[in-house]
Formats: sequence, C-alpha cells, structure tokens
Amino acid sequence: MNKTKSHLYIWDYPDKTQIKIPFGKLILWRSISNDKNIISIPSLIEKWSDSLKNEYLDWIYKLGNFKIRNKKIINYLRIRSNFSAWWFSLIFEKSNFSKSKYIDDIIRILAFKKWIKNYDFSIITLYSSNKKLSEIIRNYCLKKNIAYRFINLGQFSKINFNPKKIFFLLPFYMRGFFWLIYKSLYSLPLIIFSKRNKKKDKNEFIFISYLFNMINSDIDNFQNSSYWGNLPLKLNNDKKYSTWIHIYVKDKYLNNPYKASKIIEKLNLNNKYQTHLTLFSFLNIKIIFKVLLDWFKIYKRLKLINISKNFPLYKDFNFWPLYKYDWLDSFIGNNCIDNLLSLSLFEEALKGYKENNYLIYLLENQGWELSLLSVCRKFNIRKTIGFSHATSRYWDLRNFYDLREFSFRGDLSLPIPNILAVNSNYVLKEFLRFGYPKEKIKLVEALRHLYLNKNTILKQRFNNKILLVLGDYEDKNTNYQLSILENLPIEILNDLKIIFKPHPASKLNSNFYPDLKMEISYKPLSELLPLVNIVYCGSVTSASVDAFSYGLKVIVLLDQKILNLSPLRNFEEVSFIIDSIQLKNVILNFFSKSIYYASPRVIFELSEELPLWKKLLYKKS
Repeated sequence: MNKTKSHLYIWDYPDKTQIKIPFGKLILWRSISNDKNIISIPSLIEKWSDSLKNEYLDWIYKLGNFKIRNKKIINYLRIRSNFSAWWFSLIFEKSNFSKSKYIDDIIRILAFKKWIKNYDFSIITLYSSNKKLSEIIRNYCLKKNIAYRFINLGQFSKINFNPKKIFFLLPFYMRGFFWLIYKSLYSLPLIIFSKRNKKKDKNEFIFISYLFNMINSDIDNFQNSSYWGNLPLKLNNDKKYSTWIHIYVKDKYLNNPYKASKIIEKLNLNNKYQTHLTLFSFLNIKIIFKVLLDWFKIYKRLKLINISKNFPLYKDFNFWPLYKYDWLDSFIGNNCIDNLLSLSLFEEALKGYKENNYLIYLLENQGWELSLLSVCRKFNIRKTIGFSHATSRYWDLRNFYDLREFSFRGDLSLPIPNILAVNSNYVLKEFLRFGYPKEKIKLVEALRHLYLNKNTILKQRFNNKILLVLGDYEDKNTNYQLSILENLPIEILNDLKIIFKPHPASKLNSNFYPDLKMEISYKPLSELLPLVNIVYCGSVTSASVDAFSYGLKVIVLLDQKILNLSPLRNFEEVSFIIDSIQLKNVILNFFSKSIYYASPRVIFELSEELPLWKKLLYKKS
C-alpha cells in the first residue's frame, strides 16, 4: 500500500483552470489530463471498462434480489402473478444517457474504489457542487476513519418558474395522481376519434411502434416508415395481415393528440392488410381504476420495504442519496403511473390474440417494454421479437444485464423477448460478449438504414466545404455541441457552409447562436449526407453511425461530464475531440487534403429484399 501521499484532492469540474493543489494527490473526476502525476477517473473507466460495467450490472442484480425480512425486493413489488414493478423501475432500466445520469457518478465511484485500495490517505478534499456525491464520499471517509473536507465551487443559477418546474416540486404522490388525470384528459382525442376494429382472426403480426417522426414516413399507406423501413411494404406485397399499435409521442409534426388520431384514421382508410391503432385508444374508466389500485398496492409495499432505512451498502459506499429520486419516481411518481398505464393498456389491447401471433416491438429496454412482455406471457403470446432498431452503445447500460438474470426460471424472472433482432454483426458480437443467450439473438436487416445500400462513398473531392451538424436528443447536449462550434475562429466559420439537422424531439432555438449562420434542415439523412464533406456529432448521437457508414469524415465531441456514449467508441477512423481547439485542428487537417479516402465500412446488414427478416417472420414453428 502506497502511503507517500496522505492528502487526496478530488476535482469534480470539467474546468481545470482553477485547480491549485499545494501538495498531495489529485484526481480529476470528470476530465482528462496528460500529466502522469494526475489521476483521471474517465481514463480509469476506459481502462477498466468491462470490469466496471459488469460490476454495475452485478450490483443492480443484487439490489433487486436484496432481502428485507427474508423477502426479496422483487417479490415485495409483485403486481401480477408473473410480473414485478421492479422490472419497470428507472433503477433497473439503467438509462444513464438520459433519465438517470447519476449512474455515471456511480461508475466513477466504482473506478475510484478500485484505484484507492492501493493507497492510504489521511484526508480527502472534494471540490464539487454535487452534494449527493459529497454525502457518499463523506460517509465513506467516516467508515475508513479518513478526515473529509467539501469545498463547493458551484454557482447559483437564476430559477425561472413555469408550470412544468412547479409540477416537479410537488411531492411524488401528488405528481403521480395529477399525472394520471393529465394523461387521461390529454388522451381523449385518441379515445374518441380512434377506431379499434382489430382483425384478430386474420392478423398474424402485431407491431408495437412509436407514432413519432412521421414526417419521414408514408402517412398515406404506411408502405415505408422511419422506424420500419420498407418492411410494411414487403408484408403487404406478401398479403400478410398486421396490426400496428402506436405509442403517440408529441413532436413538431404531430404536436397534439387530435392530429395523431387523424393520421391513424388516414392510415386505416385504404389499407387492406394493415390495422392501425394507438395504445391510448384503449383507455377507459375501468383501466384508470385498475391503475389506481396497482398504485395503492405498490405504495403499501413500499411501507413494508422502508428502503431509506434498509438500503444496502455496496462495499463501504451508500448509494441511496443518488437512487432516492428514481426509487420514488418509479414506485410513486409520474413514471410509476406511466408504466402502470402501459401495463393495463397492453392487457386490454392484446386480449384475444393467439399463441401463433408474432409480436414485434422497438427494443430500447424502457419500462413499458417490460410491461408488454409480461402481458405476452400472460396471454401466452410466445413469438415476441424485440428489434434493436437503433445503434447500440457500449455504455448504454439499458442493453445489458447480469448473467444471472438469464438463468433464473421462476415466475418473476426477467421478461425478455423470445428473439432479440439486431441490425449488425458488430452489435451481435457485443451482446454475445456480455452474455446474451446465443439462441435468443438473430441478425436482421437494418430497416432504418437501407438507403446506405446504394449511397456509400469511398473517395471524396472537395468542391465546397460543407459541415453537417447532427443535433442530439437532449437539447442540453446540443447546446454544448453548438457552443464548442461557435468558439471556432471566425475565419473558419466563414469558410464553412453549416447545415444543422436538429433531433426530431428537439425544442432548441438555434437563434441563440447567431454567429454560426446555420441552415436548418429537417430532411432525412439519406438526402443530407450526399451534400456534405464532414459531419460533427455529439457523443450520444446514433446518427453518427449513418455518417460513418456512408463514408464521410466524422467528428464526435466527447462531453467529459458523461461517459463515452458514442456508438463509434473505439472506431479508429473517427476523430474524438473535447474542445474547440481540437475541433479546429481536425477541420483544418481534413480540408488541407484535396481528396478524402474512406475504407469500406458499412457495419449494418443491408438488403432491400429483407431475406433475414422474412426468414425470421415467415418461419414455420
């Protein structure tokens, strides 16, 4: 054990300019350094990535199976004979890229725990504005008899109150109750104007999809879809009947439920082989009371669990301060109501379907998907296919489970699809590497990316300098991305034509960046990629894989505040940058050459005839 440095400083800010350490050891919690005497937690995470990832999955498994008075948490939260509310919780979902960003801090703590075991410090000083992190480190120091200091360098931001912020200040039980009322009233147009003429006797295939980003879908006959490509057309041509149950998500194109109901009505007008419904068209008073009963049942169970007093330690660390919000939202708040609604609505929607029906859904491992799969178990719908439609990210923890989840065969076992359909060999190998059962995973065509089959380039000449900026799902990430771009020297910005494609869910006002003089475009990538030379993405943007597969130069901005969530992580031909200086250097170097050569690198399965999908769906059981 190394006892040469008794004082440890932890710096929890991306900005390193304020650091003044007189003596001792320095750890950067969220940033990288080239100084060998400084420890970087992000660097340690990448060095020990597989180990830390498996350790977190192990911890989540143990948490769900933790016993309080000889009964597992999973069993306390049983709400159906074959389903526990634990499965749809935010804690089990592990959405570290969006809903539960605190998970990144837990991964950092796991790396810190692994590193510090070789040292013996007498005092730890944390520079941070994160009071929850401070509480965890302070409790660790108390257990280890280490002196602790917390220096808060955070700045107070002006609070602007609006109805949404006021809602989230309410107690969780009030949020849950008001959310149920809101969702019921908001969905009235979907209930009133949607017809539910299900052809159960004919429909062999049931699809669960999102009614979102329909501007890039065929809204007349639904022959092509932004999620499903030309699969609907192939099914129609083969005279296969299908039911499409859509989950409406508000966007700029369908900005209210009435418009959504009109789209559904239009899709059903001239479509012999398809029936289109919305999930919330099944909502009624009976389901609302059913949700309330489930909600009260969970609330009573929470009293028995008393998690704030019984939350287990993980190797000297108490993570409860970080998990508290997600626990309450998952089992009392609006997130709980959303998932209970999905459970009851699927129970109503899937009544009467038979064992030989195929059910195919868009797999993102969100709470509603686990509810759906439990309903399929209940109705003995065994041919369930989860289609991993987007690109998979190494650090997107939603996609991965502890190996013991797959081996348990009890009535409260993890609901997983009968088949996991993936769109590339690269993703297939990653799932298998982390223990997904080989017999339950199949390779299929990448329906959203079929345009790449005809439109890849291997050599590019520069007649114009055109940069495509791909926005992120979260506006906060896109703001950071654009701020780095705006800091480029003005002569570089003036030399570039910039096209900005926002994410369909974005509400960002690009006028906040007047110096960028961007052309805003909502055209599909298949039309934009042929127009540009170079593509600039955030670290979470899945469309970066499209640009990479197309053959373009791709620049990915790594946000040091989060894990490396890029689907192109470890791809050598991609340029990863952390600031505007590095961005400038990559752009200048790229355009200093007259020709850009790209190696063949389409990673998706591409065939417009969809032989792999047909083999999967038309297989006789």
